[in-house]
Amino acid sequence: MEHACHHCGEAVEDGQPFCRHCGAPQIRVLIETPTEVAFPPVDTPPTQMTLGPPSVTGALLWSRALPAALWGGILAAMSMMLPFGTFGLGLLTAGALAVLLYGRRVSGPLARGSGAKLGAITGGFGFGIYALLMALEMAIFRNSGELKTALIDAVDKAAARSADPQAQAAAAQLKSPEGLALIMGAGLLFLCVVFIVAASLGGAFGSSLLKNRRH
Repeated sequence: MEHACHHCGEAVEDGQPFCRHCGAPQIRVLIETPTEVAFPPVDTPPTQMTLGPPSVTGALLWSRALPAALWGGILAAMSMMLPFGTFGLGLLTAGALAVLLYGRRVSGPLARGSGAKLGAITGGFGFGIYALLMALEMAIFRNSGELKTALIDAVDKAAARSADPQAQAAAAQLKSPEGLALIMGAGLLFLCVVFIVAASLGGAFGSSLLKNRRH
């Protein structure tokens, strides 16, 4: 087979290194042009990194929320050891404190519902710590007998207000060991609800304070 010479156009057989008419070389090597690499301009400023607490929106960041709830729970338990339990103000303050401590560790808005949830967890921690302290107090000072006597006196006073035989029978059942255990269980359940509800209200209030402070 033949091909045209790229220099003079005469026919040249394939495989001939030179054209017989003009002597032009017929073997050509194609060299690919290297692809250019785009570099950023020299005057481009470097990317700035912002150091600070992580920004989280939506769900709570539990690794930061649980320590804050624990500190708030300690405050809640300590406040209930005071006379009259500070009328529940300590529980409200504990929920708000947990939210504010969480806000110091995590940036970004905290919804009121998330604040109430964090406050409820704070109340649960506070009730657990308070129950543990009360159990230790009874074990150390051995005043469980005094608590039993106080419960029996309360049942007797309540039964004395009614002459109904059924009320007297119910009072007799409540003074039994099973009845006293039922009373104590119901009291602890009620106290747990008080801890959780009051601290959740404080958490919702604390989220509003946190939002206003950041604005």
